[in-house]
Amino acid sequence: MKRAPLVVAAVSLFLVGALATPAFAWQFGLVDSNDGDSQGTSLAIDKSGTVFVAWEENHGDDLWWANWTGSAWSKKQVGGIGSFISCYGEISGLGYPDYGPSAGFKPDNGKARIASACGTDLGEGTMAVRWTYYSTSKKKWVTEEPGGGLAGGATNVALAFDPDTSYPNIVVGDRRYSDVTWLHWDGSTWLQDVVQDGPGGFGVRGPLVTIAFNPVTGEPSVAWLYREDIPTSLDYATYDSATKTWTKTFGIVTDAMGVPSLTFGPDGTPWIAFQEGTDTASHLEAAQLTGSTWTMTNVDSTSTVTGVEPSAAFTGSKLRVAYYDETNGNLRWASLGSTAWSLKTLESTNDVGDFPSLAFNSSASAYISYYDLTKQDVRWARPS
Repeated sequence: MKRAPLVVAAVSLFLVGALATPAFAWQFGLVDSNDGDSQGTSLAIDKSGTVFVAWEENHGDDLWWANWTGSAWSKKQVGGIGSFISCYGEISGLGYPDYGPSAGFKPDNGKARIASACGTDLGEGTMAVRWTYYSTSKKKWVTEEPGGGLAGGATNVALAFDPDTSYPNIVVGDRRYSDVTWLHWDGSTWLQDVVQDGPGGFGVRGPLVTIAFNPVTGEPSVAWLYREDIPTSLDYATYDSATKTWTKTFGIVTDAMGVPSLTFGPDGTPWIAFQEGTDTASHLEAAQLTGSTWTMTNVDSTSTVTGVEPSAAFTGSKLRVAYYDETNGNLRWASLGSTAWSLKTLESTNDVGDFPSLAFNSSASAYISYYDLTKQDVRWARPS
């Protein structure tokens, strides 16, 4: 398999600007206050502009879906059995990583789709991936197991849709074998391929994955790293549908942590937002690929541990990142201008902002779902 040459530039392309206010004001609210809410959230916006949030309760077993009516949240349980069977939340005090679902809408018809994971890693054959959607023929929500599940259980999942076919693509980290696995629908069945065989020995802490489609080539790309809590290599791969191969780049950096966030600019330039450093001293970093050169930018190092679990997205040609400042317990926001990054604390009441999910509507308004660790609530931020 061909591998792209790697050149990592240590300099920053952009200066980090002083704290600045976004072009719009923010307001904040509660999506769900159930104390059983798991930490992960996923926000998606349909073609009409309605905002939806997916999350899990009962430590990952029960999947919930809510839409904002304009005055309140209309909530519905769409998966799970309502028992204390943890999928990848805390189990008997073991403290397994707790990553929530990945939600989206099919581009061709706007129908909701949710990918989630369920695998305790307490035994062979545990289900790894759940695919939940509303069936118009059955008039109910249906959950399936794409590819029949994985043997080792899942660390996290990420969902993206092929811009040409509208078919779903899911990338998942197999926590037992540390494989990065790609599940993709071909119109009649789910296909399952390994993007990268894992080194093994990393257990429940990885790999941690993200997927996005290049708007110019129409091909998917995947980024991943192998540990949630220990610095490790950030790797990247892009797919060639003609040759059915992945071209991989290893070691973009060697001290990345947590879940990375991959997104593409309208010109096809990939960006990866990630936490760089250690669990006691880290910052928000952005990696940009131009040609064969990855350029690194230290976006935010204003507190001891920040840049945690970033969610990056473009609105037009403008890159934005929502992320968690662990030291101060704040939801943070970074926006890239023509020459500099602007930074802002969005919400600081309680310990808030972990596992954010950022999306834009057609009017370029930003919406973010995130977790309140103090109250164990799912919250959201929106333009006022």
